[in-house]
Amino acid sequence: MTQWDEAERFFAQCRVAEAHALAASRLEENPDDPEALSLMGRIALAALKPNVAAPLLERALAANFGDGAAHLALGRALRALDRPQAARQPLETAIRLLPQDVEAHFQLAELLEGLGEISLARDHYETARKLAPDLAAIPLALARLAQGQGQPEEAERLYLQALAVGPSAEIHTAYAGFLGSQGRIDESIAEFQVAVGLDPKNPQAWNNLSGPLKLRGRLKESV
Repeated sequence: MTQWDEAERFFAQCRVAEAHALAASRLEENPDDPEALSLMGRIALAALKPNVAAPLLERALAANFGDGAAHLALGRALRALDRPQAARQPLETAIRLLPQDVEAHFQLAELLEGLGEISLARDHYETARKLAPDLAAIPLALARLAQGQGQPEEAERLYLQALAVGPSAEIHTAYAGFLGSQGRIDESIAEFQVAVGLDPKNPQAWNNLSGPLKLRGRLKESV
C-alpha cells in the first residue's frame, strides 16, 4: 500500500486528522498535486466547510478532470453554498464517471427536485434505489415527491416501505405529517408519538405532536 492509498484509507475510516496530515505533507511538496487537492477538498466538505472545499476541488479537477469523487464532492459543496445551477454539471459528470455511485444519483435527484424537474429527479431516485435497496432515505424521498405531486396512495406506499427498510424518528415524523394532511388525525398522533419515543430530546418532535393533539381537543396534553 502506498502512502497515498493509506491517506485515502484513513479518510474512508473517518480518521480525518491522519488523512489531512498526509495530504498536507504532499501539498507541501507539490502545491498543485490533484490527488492531494481532491482529498483536502473532501476533508473540508466533511468538516462542513463547503466554502473551503469548493476552490480546492476546482483546482483538483483543473488538473485531473477524471476524478469522479472530486466532481461529486464539488457538486455537494456547491449545493451547500446554495448554488444549485452550478452544482448540476459536476454532479452529472460524477454520474458519468461513477455510474454506480448511489450518493451521486441521490444528490442530483434532490437538486433536480428543487429545480422542479420532477420526472428526471424521480429517475435518479429510482436508480439510487436499485443500487441501494436497503437505504431508507431513498423511498422516503420518493414518498415526499409523490406527496408533493398529489399522489397520496403512492406516497403512503413509499412511506411504509421506508419504515420497513429503516424506521427512524425522521421517517415516522414525515409519515405522521402526511397522515395529518390526509385528515387522519388519530393515526398522525400515533406516528408522532413513535417519533417522540425514538427522539425524546428533540424539541421539534414534541412540537409536532402538540398540533394534532390540539385538533382532537386534547388541550392539556397539547400544552
